[in-house]
Amino acid sequence: METALRRRLMDAAPVTQLTATWEGFPCIFWSVRPDGSPFPAIVLTLVYDDRSQNFAGFNTFRSSRVQIDCYALDYPTVAALREAVIAAVVPEPAAEIQGVRFLRAFINTVVDRGDQTDTGFVHRQLMDITVWHDA
Repeated sequence: METALRRRLMDAAPVTQLTATWEGFPCIFWSVRPDGSPFPAIVLTLVYDDRSQNFAGFNTFRSSRVQIDCYALDYPTVAALREAVIAAVVPEPAAEIQGVRFLRAFINTVVDRGDQTDTGFVHRQLMDITVWHDA
């Protein structure tokens, strides 16, 4: 699911038009934004991955809770990036990417945050999203 979710965001033109590129790819990372990578950027973190089972084994249809952090150096850009990400992961109908069938995602929380750094303020939009998928 992780690779397919990142690919889903990378395939969404409104998302990649708003993110910087680093080493030839959009700045969309799992777990940590590498030092020196530019803004705007997205960091994905797997918070919870349901691995429910029945007597025949694991269920393939499940939910995963993902924290998606959007970062930018100005508020209008981070807000636009947040909305582009939401539009990319919440759509109907379902989408199949790299063998993972994504169903509708649900937004649990959107939080406005940011950090003062040595070089200035970095705006951050934290989204907590439940992604339903099969695979």
